[in-house]
Amino acid sequence: MSRLYVFALALALSQWSCQFRRAPVDWPQDKTLRLALAAEPPTLDWNLATDTTSRALILNIMEPLLDYEFSSTGDFRLQPALIREWESSDSGLTWVVKLEQGVFWSDGRPLIAQHVVDSFERLLNPATGAFNAYHFYLIQGAQAYNQGKTKDFSEVGIEVLSDFSLRFRLESRASYFPNLLALFNVCPIRRDIIEAHGEDWTRPENIVTLGPYRLKQWDHGRQVVLERYEEYFSQPASTQYIQALIIPEASTALNLFETGRLDVVDRIPLPELPGLRERPQFHKVQDLAIEYLAFNLRTPPFDSVLARRALSQAIDRQEVVQLLGGGQRVNAQFLPHGILGSGSKENEKGVRGSPQATAELEALDSVTLSFYTDSVESLLAENLQAQISRSLGTRVELESMEWRAYLQRVNSQPPGLYRLGWMAVYPDPNLFMSLWTSQSHFNTSGWSHPKYDELVAKAGSEMNREKRMEYYREAQKILLEEDVVVVPLFTGARQYLIADRVKEYPLNSLNRTRWQRVELKSP
Repeated sequence: MSRLYVFALALALSQWSCQFRRAPVDWPQDKTLRLALAAEPPTLDWNLATDTTSRALILNIMEPLLDYEFSSTGDFRLQPALIREWESSDSGLTWVVKLEQGVFWSDGRPLIAQHVVDSFERLLNPATGAFNAYHFYLIQGAQAYNQGKTKDFSEVGIEVLSDFSLRFRLESRASYFPNLLALFNVCPIRRDIIEAHGEDWTRPENIVTLGPYRLKQWDHGRQVVLERYEEYFSQPASTQYIQALIIPEASTALNLFETGRLDVVDRIPLPELPGLRERPQFHKVQDLAIEYLAFNLRTPPFDSVLARRALSQAIDRQEVVQLLGGGQRVNAQFLPHGILGSGSKENEKGVRGSPQATAELEALDSVTLSFYTDSVESLLAENLQAQISRSLGTRVELESMEWRAYLQRVNSQPPGLYRLGWMAVYPDPNLFMSLWTSQSHFNTSGWSHPKYDELVAKAGSEMNREKRMEYYREAQKILLEEDVVVVPLFTGARQYLIADRVKEYPLNSLNRTRWQRVELKSP
């Protein structure tokens, strides 16, 4: 071990120890799974959350309506959770679901169907400002209610049939609708708890939950601790505590893993990857995720399709993937490999260039590329900076922001050019393609295209697989070739180091981390 490495390790541990001086790490090691979070979770309000950090915690303190079962081969299928039965009697237009009975909230009150309806009403209520509300516009009346065109929620196609059953009526047939019920955003809520505590309802002393763990401690900027909920309606969690330390630097997390203070890390510094791949603790997962560059079309020069096309054609995706070296796959389409509508040949085709497009950006002095603060993101941004400068002679300024602030900016007034990824929260192409529709709260690009909206809507209601794929191909041509709204880069992948004492860690392509089955081996 070199003196330089020893010094870096000592410095990282010293900084980490200082960070936790006011929050002693005293959870019993033999009962605690210790993880690292790259950033402070923006929120634990499941109606409002949009990011993977918040989702990971929410899916362990709350129970989803439906869940997924993952096989060792990477396949997955829906399975019961709070909903024990679901069926459609008319090929996907109306769905009736039945809830598990005998489920109790952590304050002892029984779960009833009204708690599910309350969650949908709050999600769709325009006053809530929930970005993921648009996913449910296929429910009758949901879009009109969310956009304030109607004020009466009874006009929305969600009906309580009994204390333990509900009916959903859709605008058009959708075979993928049950997947939407697995989204964490529609976990049931307790309206009385939210009304009693306002914005503080997610604090550990106030929050009431249904999942295998309870929120025991949220020490902002330092750690989140979960404790096993002994009255959980299903099989109790194997591990008593989950300690999620907030560690922005991947190198610090790796050093803590190497010294036995972390059990799992899911961000590995690029320079360390080659030396870690052969270790038995190393694991790699191909994600159903697309990583991309996006534009704000209101901001010059990206209000010009020629400028957007020039930037797109300036990027060598293969160079990006080689830089990252973690199992990512070149992707010039917005559908990740492994999902309906994606194909290896189509995924490798990029935007064709033109002399006029190149001249549009060559005439510029500089552009700014924004990204969130992270060591891997910094290296990626520097590579893109070099590629654009090399191809077009345009100077690229780099701007980084802390994750929470970055997410807020992207979702409100995005930069002219910025880096982001989109992870499948349900395994259907509609999730990715609907992102860029006019109705999507996440489409803050300033772009709108009626034909694109029509194609995505047709694909969503089409029950024939081949016809769906054709609609998506036409829509992607508009999105990526004609208007160049976004520049896909690669299908994502994640690398993990998992300690030998950890058994049954939930590795899957949806990054759906539910920790209740994780076991800790005895020393």
